[in-house]
Amino acid sequence: MTRSPALRRPRPTRTHSRALSATPAPSAAGTSSKAAELLATIRGHGGSPRASWDAHENVQDNHSTEAGRIDKPIAGLLRDLKQRGMLDDTLVLLTTEFGRTPFAQSNANQVGPGRDHNKYGFSCWLAGGGVKAGFSYGKTDEIGWKTVENPVHWHDFHATVLHLMGVDHKKLNFYHNGIERRLTDVHGHVAEGIFA
Repeated sequence: MTRSPALRRPRPTRTHSRALSATPAPSAAGTSSKAAELLATIRGHGGSPRASWDAHENVQDNHSTEAGRIDKPIAGLLRDLKQRGMLDDTLVLLTTEFGRTPFAQSNANQVGPGRDHNKYGFSCWLAGGGVKAGFSYGKTDEIGWKTVENPVHWHDFHATVLHLMGVDHKKLNFYHNGIERRLTDVHGHVAEGIFA
């Protein structure tokens, strides 16, 4: 089937196709581009091109950098919502898919500054939208490896967020492969201990 010319998506131009290559394209003045400078800065983090929350190489450097990028904007958002009287009705959350191990990740016979993925204990935070302010819910063991108090499984987390948005997770169904399914599967307990 052919689409009419009016429905065809224009092809993107590739004017910056080499901007992030290993050998940056020089500009008209013979200097490297801003993208190449950024790449050089990123590669400065432990010799890896990864400068993000995914801190396999150096958790201190990566997380300090990333936290510095989001700290003021998030504080500004929360302050603005509070000043406008909207924080009580707005749920703000910052979460991830996993935490970081309390032990080093590195090559054999080396102690390294990186950390691997940890699905057994990690943090996320919520503000406004009917949650208690300034407290922690749950606890990991003394080294931060596994949850030992008030564990919240992803099904519970989803059930809780949906509840805070006024949705009963048991009634939120979708049809897939001949069966009605839920985001929380057959699980999900609302973590009422976090409510204001």
